[in-house]
Amino acid sequence: MNLSLFFSLLIDYIHSLYFCIRVFPIGEALKVPVNISRNVKIGKVYPGCIVLSRPICHNMLYIGHQGYEAVAENQGLINIEKGGKIIVEGKARFGQGVRLWIDEGAVLTIGDNFYCNKNCLFRVYDNVSFGKDVLFGWNIELNTTDGHYVKIGNQEKQNHSPIALGNHIWVASHVILGKGTVLPDDTVVAECSLVNDSFSERNSLIGGIPAKVLRTDVYWCV
Repeated sequence: MNLSLFFSLLIDYIHSLYFCIRVFPIGEALKVPVNISRNVKIGKVYPGCIVLSRPICHNMLYIGHQGYEAVAENQGLINIEKGGKIIVEGKARFGQGVRLWIDEGAVLTIGDNFYCNKNCLFRVYDNVSFGKDVLFGWNIELNTTDGHYVKIGNQEKQNHSPIALGNHIWVASHVILGKGTVLPDDTVVAECSLVNDSFSERNSLIGGIPAKVLRTDVYWCV
């Protein structure tokens, strides 16, 4: 191992240890269950804001590491407001440049074997849940809120709602997942789609702006 790689890994380890000490009890923190890159800015976090459902061990959750080399890397961010949580039910990896913003009281639940490529944005104002074996491409935006309220006549429109993804889902690159998105098991989302609706048919390809079912009887593998 050359010196530059050694020092790079050492800095990442120190950054990860610092993060874990802020989030976990000291006995768990010393196992460094979260490996977070030095290129990820740490915003607000608090003890207990990340919950790991399995027995604690080294490198259960990666944040800000790897991704498709041809895609330029943005700066990563993790910010969890008071009462917000990330619950990880297994192992999960977020690539370089991923930005995680969990608002007050909101929960992001991630099933086992989750992978997210570079530069994705997670704006979790309402609850978000993923099943197991979910794969995200790069430059995906997930947002549970419109941010501002709109009135139609005298009726104020609700500006947020949960997002729920089932098991074994592949979301291709440059997709927007808006509030109220529901995807059943074995769904494939085509590149550059806008998804803001609830779908129920498994093994389907959805895509378009807004997304609709394009094909059924679709199966995908890694």
